[in-house]
Order: sequence, then C-alpha cells, then structure tokens
Amino acid sequence: QRNAPRQEMEQARIEGRSHADRWHVRKDGTRFWSGSTVAPLWDDRRRLTGYAKILHDQTHWRRAEEERAALLARKERRKRLYEAALSNTPDLVYVLDLDHRFVYANERLLQMLGRTWDETIGKTWLELGYERWHAEAHDREIEQVITTKQPVKGEMPFTGTFGRRHYEYIVVPVLGPDGEVEAVVGTNRDVTERRQAEEQVRHNEERFRSLMEQAPFSIQVFGPDGRTILVNRAWEELWGVRLEQVANYNILDDRQLDARGVLPIIKDAFAGRAARIPAILYDPSETIPGFRGGSDARRWLSAVIYPIKDAGGRVREVVLIQEDVTARKRVEDDLRESEERFRATFDRAAVGVAHVGIDQRTLWVNPGLCEMLGYTEAELRERSLVELTHPDDLEADLALGCRLLGGEIPSYRLEKRFFHKDGSIVWTDLAVSVVRDAAGEVKYVVGVFVDVTARKQAEARLEAVLAGITDHLACYDRQWRFTFVNDKAAQLLGKRKEDLLGRSIWDVFPDAIGNQYWREVHQAMTEQRVIRSEHYYPKIDAWFENHIYPTREGLIVFSADVTWRKRLEDELRRHNERLAEADRRKDEFLATLAHELRNPLAPIRNSLQILAMPDVDATTAQHAREMMERQVRHLVRLVDDLLDVSRVMRGKIELRREPIEIASVVARGIETAQPLIQAQGHELQVTLPDEPLLIDADPVRVAQVVANLLTNAAKYTPPHGHIAVSVRAEGGAAVLT
Repeated sequence: QRNAPRQEMEQARIEGRSHADRWHVRKDGTRFWSGSTVAPLWDDRRRLTGYAKILHDQTHWRRAEEERAALLARKERRKRLYEAALSNTPDLVYVLDLDHRFVYANERLLQMLGRTWDETIGKTWLELGYERWHAEAHDREIEQVITTKQPVKGEMPFTGTFGRRHYEYIVVPVLGPDGEVEAVVGTNRDVTERRQAEEQVRHNEERFRSLMEQAPFSIQVFGPDGRTILVNRAWEELWGVRLEQVANYNILDDRQLDARGVLPIIKDAFAGRAARIPAILYDPSETIPGFRGGSDARRWLSAVIYPIKDAGGRVREVVLIQEDVTARKRVEDDLRESEERFRATFDRAAVGVAHVGIDQRTLWVNPGLCEMLGYTEAELRERSLVELTHPDDLEADLALGCRLLGGEIPSYRLEKRFFHKDGSIVWTDLAVSVVRDAAGEVKYVVGVFVDVTARKQAEARLEAVLAGITDHLACYDRQWRFTFVNDKAAQLLGKRKEDLLGRSIWDVFPDAIGNQYWREVHQAMTEQRVIRSEHYYPKIDAWFENHIYPTREGLIVFSADVTWRKRLEDELRRHNERLAEADRRKDEFLATLAHELRNPLAPIRNSLQILAMPDVDATTAQHAREMMERQVRHLVRLVDDLLDVSRVMRGKIELRREPIEIASVVARGIETAQPLIQAQGHELQVTLPDEPLLIDADPVRVAQVVANLLTNAAKYTPPHGHIAVSVRAEGGAAVLT
C-alpha cells in the first residue's frame, strides 16, 4: 500500500475522482480502516493545483467484516470437513425436518438409496421407496425423538442397492436456541458383517457346546489357576461324578499325575504349549473326594491338552481331552499275551512254520521246521527253501506261488518233498498263505509244514498191499469219482484203470443208477456205517460178497467172488441134511447103548453080595472077582468111550472161557496123569515160557485135554519111555506140544 496515494491521485486526475477502501496509518503508528475519496483541484486554466481527499473512518465496520469473513471461512471449512467426513464415512447420515422430510443425506446414503441429491432432498421415507411398514416405523421413532427430545436406537434390515443388509441406527434431536427440536439427525451403521460374525460365533458356540456334549471322549476345561470350569457329559459318565463335586480339585496339585510323570507336561500347557499326554493308569478314588465308582474305577487314559489364548497371547483356558483306552489296553495286554502264547505254540509245535519274503529269502522259522529238515535256524535263514525242494515238486509249487502273489488265489495247499540235511526225503503237507499290509501289498508268505513222511510211507506200503489183494477193490471220493481200482476190479468192470480213475461211477455205468448196489453205497455214505451184502450176477453166473466201508474221503468197496463158497454152502447144506439124518440115528443108537450101560451093574452087584457072604469058598470068590473085573473094565470102556461123545452130540457141554495162565492149567493136567506116568516108569520133561502167557479158554476143559493127552501118551508109550510137554507163544497164539 505504499504507492496507494500516488495511484489514487493518478486515478482521480484521469477519471476526475477516485475512491478506495484501505488501511491507513496514524501518526502514532496505529492503523484504521477508511473509505477515501480523492478529487483533483484545477485552476481557471485547467492546471492541476492539488487534490482534495475526504476520509471516512470505518475501522469498526472493517473489523466486524473481517471477523464475519473469518467466521464464514471457518464455517465453510468446517462444512467442507463435515461434508468430506460424512461423504466418506461408511455410515448412512441424514437430517430430517420436523415434517420428516430429508434436508440432508450423505453420499453413502444416496448410494444405498440409488438416488441423487435432488431426488432425495425434500422427500419422506415412503416417497423414497421404503415399504409402508418400514416408513411408518421410522416416522413413529422420529415423533418420539421430537416429543421426548431423547435419542432412539434400533436395528432393522433393509434391501437397497447394496442388497439386503442389517443396519443399526440412532436418531437424535437437534435443539434450537430456545431448546426446542428444530431437526432430527440420524446415523445408520451397516452391521451386517458384525451380525453375521455374531451369528457365526453363536453358531460356533452352539456347535462347540453340541460337539462337546456329544463327543465320545471326555473333555475337561480348566481356568488359568488349574481349577475345573467346564466338563462334558462324557466326562461325567466316565468318572461318575458331576462338575460341582470337583469344585476344589486343582489339576496342578494332583500328586497322582505327578507320580505318573505327566504333571510337567500339563504345566507346559498352562504355560502356553499344547502337548499329548501318554496313556497312564488313573485312580479317581485317590483324587476326587467322596468318589464311589465301584470296585475298580481305575482307567487307562491318553489325552491331549492345549491352551486357549486371548488376543494378547495370555492363556485364558486350558482344554484337556481324555480318551478312555482301558478296553484297548486290556485288548493290547490280551493280544500281547495271545502273541506270546501264539509264538510259544509255534515254537513248540510239532509242525513247521516259516515266513518267506517275496524274494524267496527265509525270514523266520520255528524249531519244528528246523527239527523236521535237520537244519539250525541260522542255516535255514541263510538258504532258500526252494533250494531244499525236490525238483519234481518245484514247478507246481512255483506256479501256485505266482498265482498267490498275484492275488488270484488267497492260499494254496499241496504235498511237497524236501531234502533233509542227511539227504533223505521229507514229505510235507504244505499250506501257504500271504500277509498283506494296509495297502494290500504282500509283506511276506507264511508256510505251515506238516511232516507226512510216515503217512506217505504207510500209503506206499498200503498201495503195495492193495495191489496184491486178490479181491476186487475200488475206492470212491464223496463225488463218486474212482480214486483207486485194482486190477481185479478193473477186469471185473471190463474197463481199463485209466478209463475209470477220476470219473464218476454213475457216468461210467449210468445203468447202475437206482439198482441195489446204488442204494447200498448211498446208504453207507449217508449213514456212515459199514454195509455188507451178497449179489448174484447172472451174466457171469457168479456170486459176489460186497463190504462197503465209509471213510472221511469217501468209500472203500471190497468185492469177493464167493461163487465157490456159495456152491460149497449148497453142498454143505445137502451134506448137513445127510449128517443130520445120521446124527438122528446115531443119537438113537447112543441112547440105547447108554441105557444098556446099566446091564453090567447087576452082575457086579451080585458078585459083591457073594463076596459079602461069610462062608464063600475061594473058588467062588475068585470067580466073582474075575467077573467083576471084566464087567468093570467093560463099564469103564463104555463110559470112557461114550460119555463125552453123547454130551457133545446133544450139545450139553458148556465152555466157560476166561483169561488164564496156561502154565497153571498144564500143571493140573500133569497132576491128573502123574500116577499113570509113574506107573509106566516114564520120564516127563516140561518146558514152559519164562514170561506168563495168558489165553482165553475154559480151564477145566484145557486141563482135561492135557490130562487126556498125557494119559494117552502114558498108555501108548512103551514102558520107561520119554514124554515131553512144551508150551510157547507163536504168532499171537499159544502152542502146546
């Protein structure tokens, strides 16, 4: 402003007058605001003689104007700040007049409504597209604010351009200088995400509570001080107590857990580190006051413990999830015991067992296989069992092994020969299966070996015996297939062996179905009992006797040609008829002869009477004695010759058999014949076995036989002869000579 006076005078000279409002400085240095008018002064010749200046002091007005301008600037600035803030806030801000019409709406609200400023200002809720119920609800709340001069809060969903959202709102009154409501300001905040988060939290809490209550394992929640604040139903069922019964329990002071060595792990969890607690045996009766859980409430438990922290990382709660593994531990104990028994069984078993890798390496063998093959365990593990296999059996075994490893068959069984360490052949009944892992891959092969060498040798001997059987022999399995036919049977059936073996008898001989033989073999197979029968075959004019024996594998049928026997039986029957007739006549003769045995008794009785007379002479007495001797000899001869014969023929002799020692019976027979032997002057030599020899016989009859033999020997051996008696065992029988 230093050049302002010059400019004012120049403007006045040119324009005739100038006017300016500006600050002026007084002599004392203070300033004042003045409106000034400058006019040039001219003389008569139009020469400039000076300037006239009129000042008007307007300092007070100027200062008021400056203050008003500053106020307006500040107000405008605040308006810009508020507008910027309200336009950029995520909240919906609006101002309503007392007629419920919009006088202000921020940019966010306009976006939500999908309207411009001009389309919104002066409108009511209903005119802006709100549903009637919604608009009326807001109108009631605005009236309440106007009436009560108090804010109103609420929450309500609304569907706008942002979709369906939840809004939390507050409506407050704007009071004028007189204290009356002159407008209403509303703020709506979108709380959709918060509501969803709260709903999710609520849902998660409900789900957590549901999971916790329905969880099959025990859950116990502790506060930071170690006291229980929450348990689930499974925990209560596990221990048989309720939460209030463990109000004074503190897990950090549990001596039992300390003794089990797991309390440091639990304390680590309270320090903020999750951990897994190994299985321990826990007895609640030592910890829970007043616990009554039965005779054995101890439980094997494994657990997981982890802390729950707040936003600052501080432990707020500690969760202990317990799993009751008592049953599993008992199963593991039983399994371990079972495995020990299993291994002991296989170690001591009479059968051989081996584990073989898929590369044919021997992984493990039991002592039974070592003993069977004559090798030590170390020797067998260094060798492949393929090396010990008889070459004639190797191809079949390897073929079945390939099918087994390929999954075509679950197992197989065959009879297989191995070489013993001493070079001999060991026949085995071999059963083979595989052990697979969880993925189905083969881990190793298990072989069970049964030594059937003795059976195979017996079968070979049996086959040799069967081949030499003169009877017709055929064997069938349970499907009626021929498994063995000897030459005689094949000849009888009119077929070659190779045409019969492996084929069903009913396929080879369909005409036999339903005949008597068909019924008999089916009866033997069904009832599992021996069937014996005889059949006449007219085609070959022959009789056969069949013996049908059921076995575990099927049937064995012996057929013997008994034609000669049947014909002999017919001849014997006819002969017996003739003998029966002769016996009848003989019996009649013997009965008559036995009756006549009484005849010699009369002369003997008379002779005895004569001898009893006191005055009988010597000649008469001698005659009587001679007659008696003759009659007695005759009587004795008749009795000796006829008595037993008559009884035998009449069936009156009874044999009473019992186990007897033959030496004692022989001794009794010798005693009976001894007087006669001595009378003849014979030498008797007796040879008996060193060991007792038992026989099943009638002791009286055997003694009688021995006595009769010795008596006959004494009678018919010249005087002073030699008689030898010998007893020996021979072929399951006692031989007396």
